Amino acid sequence: MRSLARQLMEVYRNGHQDAPAELFEIISGSQAVLHRFEQLERSASREAQVLDTPPYSRPQGPRTNH
Repeated sequence: MRSLARQLMEVYRNGHQDAPAELFEIISGSQAVLHRFEQLERSASREAQVLDTPPYSRPQGPRTNH
């Protein structure tokens, strides 16, 4: 996974010279993933778009706007 992230970072940087330094964040452990996801949700100024698939970090699945 880290190797793939490095490869994608290189492709992105080659196409976007003014790109931010950090495009990927690798987080391990369900509690850490859940904590970071909630931080990202709270810090979004307009919206957060997410593509997700099971297994979920929460027992009940992701929160939705419904």
